[in-house]
Amino acid sequence: DPVATNKAHTAIVLPTSLFNIENSPFNIQITPNPASDEFVIDFIKRVNAEINIQLFSIDGKQILNEKRIPSSSIKIDSSKLNAGLYLIKIIQGNSSYFGKVSIIK
Repeated sequence: DPVATNKAHTAIVLPTSLFNIENSPFNIQITPNPASDEFVIDFIKRVNAEINIQLFSIDGKQILNEKRIPSSSIKIDSSKLNAGLYLIKIIQGNSSYFGKVSIIK
């Protein structure tokens, strides 16, 4: 469940496959997971404001930092990423979503 602190909502999830966070302000699905050449972030609840998508290697190195205004989904090119586990952070206003994406080759 999200934790409310200073009116900021943080959802921390460490799934091993497709996931859908029902109570997240984002209500996100990431597919496929594990991914190879690309993965898609589907926003079940439409997000009309700019979001920041950050992707980190497991050792904490930032791989991606993009600002976008999503419609209902965003494709992320993972073809140049090495196989392994990556942490994803999606930020909109005071809300943050954390998850993981597995890349296979």
